[in-house]
Amino acid sequence: MPNVYTRSGDKGLTGLLGGTRLPKDDVRVEAYGTVDEANSAIGAAKTWLSAEPKDTLHGIQKRLFALAAEVASDEAGIATLKEKISQPDIDALEQLIDRCLAFTGEQHKFVIPGANPSSAALHVARTVVRRAERRVITLSGLSPVRPEIVKYLNRLSDALFAMARVEEVKQERLELERIVRREVGKLFEAAGMAAPISTPSSSSCAQSQDLTPAPDQSPGTADRDPGTITTPPPSPGWTRGGQTNRPLNLETAKLLAAHAEQ
Repeated sequence: MPNVYTRSGDKGLTGLLGGTRLPKDDVRVEAYGTVDEANSAIGAAKTWLSAEPKDTLHGIQKRLFALAAEVASDEAGIATLKEKISQPDIDALEQLIDRCLAFTGEQHKFVIPGANPSSAALHVARTVVRRAERRVITLSGLSPVRPEIVKYLNRLSDALFAMARVEEVKQERLELERIVRREVGKLFEAAGMAAPISTPSSSSCAQSQDLTPAPDQSPGTADRDPGTITTPPPSPGWTRGGQTNRPLNLETAKLLAAHAEQ
């Protein structure tokens, strides 16, 4: 592995893949440097997530390395690249967005970041990716940039927003579940009966839930009454721990939650 310091940049110049030397404040250097910053922000967000979304982000980070390498190359360097961002990479991000929207529903209002650490970190990563997109667009006005690079960054910021919404909605549903469980427990206790629903552990409310796709169902195809919700709240058509969760009437859940907050 080469030395971390080479002293070759002490005069304010840096080298592209291919050998060209540029000032460190050049538009191209700013563009691939911001992509690197976006990759690091995604890495920070990844530390707050459970296994499935963490693996998804890890794969995205690998693709960002390929994207940054192309932006950081001159013509000679680009000719040596074995991996480049292509349409299947963009399609994969769009499919990720669709899966997230199937869970959260469409967004019709502005979101204030900060609902929980995982969603907040994803929103920070989203905004850094947006800045990287702007820097690459600035570069494209001065030097050729393949459209797939701009499209990928654009879809990536959307995907990070969609993933942040998943984290927010999961917390909202877990909080609703906590209130419902507490109030149902009170009702059964008053009646001298044992509550049929156990109280969730505090760790399940503080951490993202691992979601495992059920082998016989896919999101959106479960045969489920639209007037019910499941507890604990998995993605549509998915199970947690290999067990199907008991349905709670949605209207009852809302009434109990409203009563608890009075």
